[in-house]
Amino acid sequence: MSEMARWTYVNKLQVKPKGEVDRWGDVVYGEPYSLMADYAADSELTTASTGEQFVSRHVIYCEDERPKVGDLIYIPLVDEWQEIKAITAWPMGAFGDPKPDFKLVT
Repeated sequence: MSEMARWTYVNKLQVKPKGEVDRWGDVVYGEPYSLMADYAADSELTTASTGEQFVSRHVIYCEDERPKVGDLIYIPLVDEWQEIKAITAWPMGAFGDPKPDFKLVT
């Protein structure tokens, strides 16, 4: 985690990794894991990794590189699991930190 943003990551969130599709066509998610992050409700036009545009619901900032597009993240503010639709990474090497920071958008 970058030293610049570390102090803001005070919320413990849960992520369920997207797994395989079962024989009925439903996605099976893996066991949840925790990450420290900061998040906020945010409604803006965003482009998903698939290229389609959508209106975001929440933006999550973290240093954890495990979340992937399609995973579910639990947002305590609204008490629901939401799909991660876009991820942006910022390299922090210029600031002496080899780990990037990430923006996850639901």
